Amino acid sequence: MDNERRLTTGDVMKYCVVSRSTVLKWIKSEKLGAYLHPHGQYRIPQAALIAFLKEYNMPIDNELLRGGKPILSSSRIGRQS
Repeated sequence: MDNERRLTTGDVMKYCVVSRSTVLKWIKSEKLGAYLHPHGQYRIPQAALIAFLKEYNMPIDNELLRGGKPILSSSRIGRQS
């Protein structure tokens, strides 16, 4: 298995400052790539989140682009690339 970071729906919710239901809508409409974990929870590969953010012209934290842990709050605004 690769070492790519996987995010939870809660991580994406906090990063994008949206509700969990919005994140689930993005996943179910296949706008945001994700897979269902064996325990019934979605996991979002970090690359899928970056692709989604680029596609919809949303801010991308520089740390996220470097493969590190993204800043998961609205304080990331203005730190986009």
